[in-house]
Amino acid sequence: MEMDYCNFSIANFKINKNLKENKQKKYNNLSPLRCDTVSFGALKKAQFSGIDLLVVNKFKAPIEKFNSNVDLQNWCKNKVKNIVNKDYQGRQQETVVQRKAMLKEWFDYVQKENDAYSDSISLLILDGITKDLKPNEDSLPPVLNKGILADTISQIQEKTKANPKLDVNFSKLYQMNLQKSMLNMEKGENISDITGWVIIPSKENDPEHFEKNVEKLKLLSHDNWCTKSFNAEPYLSKGDFHVYLENGKPKLGVRFVGDEIQEIQGEKNNSKIPVIYFDVAMEHVKDKKLSERAFREIRHGKYLKEKVEKFEKKMFKNGIENATPEEIVKIFNIKVRKDKIGNLQLYSRCKFKEGFAFEDFKIDKKKIIKYLKVKADELKEKLKNASSEEIFKTFGIDVKKDNDGFLIISKYCPPRTGFSYEDYGIDENELIKNVKIIEDFALFADSKITDLGNLQTIGGEATFYGSQVTDLSNLQTIGGNADFRGSQVTDLGNLQTIGGNADFRGSQVTDLGNLQTIGGDADFSGSQVTDLGNLQTIGGYAEFCKSNVSDIENLQKIGIGCSADISQTELIKKLEEKGFEVDIENK
Repeated sequence: MEMDYCNFSIANFKINKNLKENKQKKYNNLSPLRCDTVSFGALKKAQFSGIDLLVVNKFKAPIEKFNSNVDLQNWCKNKVKNIVNKDYQGRQQETVVQRKAMLKEWFDYVQKENDAYSDSISLLILDGITKDLKPNEDSLPPVLNKGILADTISQIQEKTKANPKLDVNFSKLYQMNLQKSMLNMEKGENISDITGWVIIPSKENDPEHFEKNVEKLKLLSHDNWCTKSFNAEPYLSKGDFHVYLENGKPKLGVRFVGDEIQEIQGEKNNSKIPVIYFDVAMEHVKDKKLSERAFREIRHGKYLKEKVEKFEKKMFKNGIENATPEEIVKIFNIKVRKDKIGNLQLYSRCKFKEGFAFEDFKIDKKKIIKYLKVKADELKEKLKNASSEEIFKTFGIDVKKDNDGFLIISKYCPPRTGFSYEDYGIDENELIKNVKIIEDFALFADSKITDLGNLQTIGGEATFYGSQVTDLSNLQTIGGNADFRGSQVTDLGNLQTIGGNADFRGSQVTDLGNLQTIGGDADFSGSQVTDLGNLQTIGGYAEFCKSNVSDIENLQKIGIGCSADISQTELIKKLEEKGFEVDIENK
């Protein structure tokens, strides 16, 4: 074993030496290593390095089952295969077409044309460019630039070598490098340093670089703009496009047809010029020809600006710039929420009849977030030794005790401040342990609860989507709808009644166990449910299409009807034998 390790060390030294020599040739070897690690026997994290270790951590690879790096690469290869075979639908057909073409270019290059990339590197790349492609929107993968891709992988190799525990966002780093290239930025410059207008010439004004300019427009466009995807090319075919960047982020877009401005849009792409950027926009478009639409946008923007200024004078005597965070939070009813990577974002519950919004005021958001964090820390300290009753009351949840000392609460949901119970130092399992009844709804999405303790009744709707609950334990009744979509629930425990609809799509439940009644509709499509267990009644419609349901022995009643795929012959036969009318799909 020691001899094997020794031989590996010498080999690894030679590889690293060759890597340093080859780095002088910028793109000749786009990725020097097929594998970062060679090992013998069951592997531990300490035996991985570089991108291999990054992938192990990021994708939670089951390394306890691996005997060598080859096993990791095979595991990554299967993950890559799933990414490649996935159907990347979008809201519009044009999105589907463009996604398919752009992804084919990525897949072919990473998997076939460039055999220098290991399967772990391929997984890092292809996951990065596809993970945000959702069927309900029209974003596109980034354009493939082979040189920028090589630079990005080299950067990641260097970063993970310097800090093995570093978590690198491939997509973010690649797109930042792509932006720097498109904007001809010098080494050491950051995209966040750029504030000002970027002029992207039309096909007529710069035919030689039209394709590159289309990609530049896509890259610099806000996610809400259609120029982020399929409209970049047709729009740039008709006229220039001007993008205003503030600290590297798109805030305004001005679209031309010929020499006439067609529209001026802000981040929201709602045909309104943002009030806080109105003066910037007016300075830029002055003396330029305006379409009727652009003229109306400017007229409305001027109206909103006047209304905002009037509101500021009324509510902030010393000016909004001199107001305390406490005043601003109170007047605008500001809360926080976390984005998908955990950063705090501000939002306001206020609705202004004049048409302006919280975002139309020049507010130091970092200052407000800092203030709210301080208030949260103060409350955390106050609740350090508080009882469950005191905690519930603090967050607006009514609480009382039954004769046995168990708690009855009015509802269960995250704090309405935007911070989680965990942010306040509260263990949710301890918080809910002695709760026996929730009178209204229970929202477990994004909570840290794993054990429902003594909970027996939820009077209203129960949402388990995004929760960590796996076993419903003592829960017997859900009075309203039950949402198990994409949840981790595997065992319904003692649950006997769901008063409303039951949605099992994408859930981990396989057996309905003791459940006897579903008062509304039941959707089993795409679920893992095979056995309806003791279920006797479905009060509404039952959706069995694309389900795995096979055992319906105890089912006695379906209130409205049911559906199944034509291929589900055995299930259809059982349903019809029980006298149920079946809507057969895919005839």
